[in-house]
Amino acid sequence: MPVFEFVKNYYRNQGENIDNISYRQWFSKSFKIGLERRTEVLNVEYRDPNKEIILPVLKKISNTYKKYTGKTKIANLNSGIEYLNGQIKIYENKQLNSL
Repeated sequence: MPVFEFVKNYYRNQGENIDNISYRQWFSKSFKIGLERRTEVLNVEYRDPNKEIILPVLKKISNTYKKYTGKTKIANLNSGIEYLNGQIKIYENKQLNSL
């Protein structure tokens, strides 16, 4: 959504009225996204009739994706830590009961 708002603001500043376009319409018309075959590389294609906005939009997408993946990694690590702490408690109790 931040990228969509960026594009809408850009076109508003250019004097164009794009308030009637929805996120879904814009996304389906402007993007083609997929994984490169046999890799974990995400391929993003962005199309826009105005060439000046393409590079800033791709940079904004890249930065947003980096932030998202960082948050996901942190959440996964925290989840793993919680699981392991739970396992430690379980085995501490088993150890005490076995004595």
